[in-house]
Amino acid sequence: MEEDKNIFMRKLIPLFLIFTFINIFSQEYHFDYFIKQKNVRVKPDRQEWITDAFYDSSTKSTLLLHISNKKVIGTIYQKDKNMRHVFKVFQRGDQLNFTYKYSNQFDVNKRNEDYNKANVIKIEKIDSLNYKIVAFKNSHLKKKQLSMVVTLEQSDSDYINLSADYNRTDEMGEMLKELLKPDFKYIVKRERIEYSSGYLFDNFITDIQKVDLILKIPEKIIFKEYNYWSDFEE
Repeated sequence: MEEDKNIFMRKLIPLFLIFTFINIFSQEYHFDYFIKQKNVRVKPDRQEWITDAFYDSSTKSTLLLHISNKKVIGTIYQKDKNMRHVFKVFQRGDQLNFTYKYSNQFDVNKRNEDYNKANVIKIEKIDSLNYKIVAFKNSHLKKKQLSMVVTLEQSDSDYINLSADYNRTDEMGEMLKELLKPDFKYIVKRERIEYSSGYLFDNFITDIQKVDLILKIPEKIIFKEYNYWSDFEE
């Protein structure tokens, strides 16, 4: 499966114009970056995988690409409506084509805006390109929800996006930006993330490119109960 993914994504590199075959629209996404990230789970046991995604630097929306048995799908999670949109992905020559499949509606009562609300976030500058970010469980600042060391790199791109499995990463990113020189652009090159549960991850950006991808959600949404493996069914 990993081999299939690498073959597919190598062909993605020259893409700058990408189409979708939908005729009636209600919502539009504009992705301006393509990101390839290597993820390493260091503890409790070592695992490695690659994450490929398109990213909207304005809205922070993400289009994740998933591959199984040489089939490719793209998914967007729409936070404001607790909804997930699924697209078929086809490659023709040096272009990708996205066709809307369906959407999943999740229970609005399970939205987690208030989850970790009591956490206190602190950022410590290690040097000009390295920062330590800690989410303490409460104002006593004794127990940690998670801690991470973020390594930045000056770049022509502007990608301050944290990939921790934590619902306040956008807030962390905004706090980090306030500490950076405003005349420069940065990307998050590496994150070493340690959770209170004992899990430790080392994540690296291996490729970042400027792209121009527009995807649109149809006005008439098709709802389907969530099942990961059904995403790859015809």
